[in-house]
Amino acid sequence: MLETADRLEKLPAAQAAYRAGKLSDLQVEDLSSAAELSPEDEQELLDAVHCKALEDFKRLCARVRAAA
Repeated sequence: MLETADRLEKLPAAQAAYRAGKLSDLQVEDLSSAAELSPEDEQELLDAVHCKALEDFKRLCARVRAAA
């Protein structure tokens, strides 16, 4: 979780959503690892986290990481 906290320092929208309780630990871990590599996708990932099942969201994050 320390790595996730470090990544969130660079992702203000994700950090705000996590602190507001809008993201679970699993969601923020996947989101931050992808958005760290592709910060321009941070908002798209934040939007997707509430529309997709966890496994679908994990696949989206994996695609973002692979494309970075």
